Formats: sequence, structure tokens, C-alpha cells
Amino acid sequence: MTDRSLRFAGDSSFYVEVRRRVDEFFESTGRRRRDCPQMYMKTAILLACFAASYVLLVFVATTWQQALLLAMMLGLATAAIGFNVQHDGSTG
Repeated sequence: MTDRSLRFAGDSSFYVEVRRRVDEFFESTGRRRRDCPQMYMKTAILLACFAASYVLLVFVATTWQQALLLAMMLGLATAAIGFNVQHDGSTG
């Protein structure tokens, strides 16, 4: 069996250029690389939406229409957490 994993060329000039531009952006704007208040606010809103959807679905929904709407909201909140919060955390 052959190893068919994805491999990139050893040239890292693209990474070096992107890193240089990112560093230049933060230096020119004076923004902090981490600890952005907007990211904390976004995380709080998404987690609150997730918690509210779950609590309402489990304890409040009495009809299948309510349950369906809340289940969709719960799914969207879960996806938003995955796409936003985990992305923000993994990219530093």
C-alpha cells in the first residue's frame, strides 16, 4: 500500500509573507493579537443562544412545531459554535 497523504513543497515563502503582512497589520492598527472583546461577546451570545434553545426545547416546548423550531435553532447554534468559537480558538 502506498502512502498517498497530502504533502506540500518545502518552500515556506508564502507562509513567511503572510506572517509578515499579519504582523504589519497589527503594528499599524495598534490592535492586540489576542484578547479581543468582540470575540468574547460573540462567544457569549452563541453560548447563550445554545443554552436558551436547549432549555426551551427540553422544558418549554409543548407542540411539535415549537420543538422543530427550537431543534433547528439548537442545531444552528451548535454549528455557529463549531465554526466561530472553535475557529477563533484554534487560530489563536
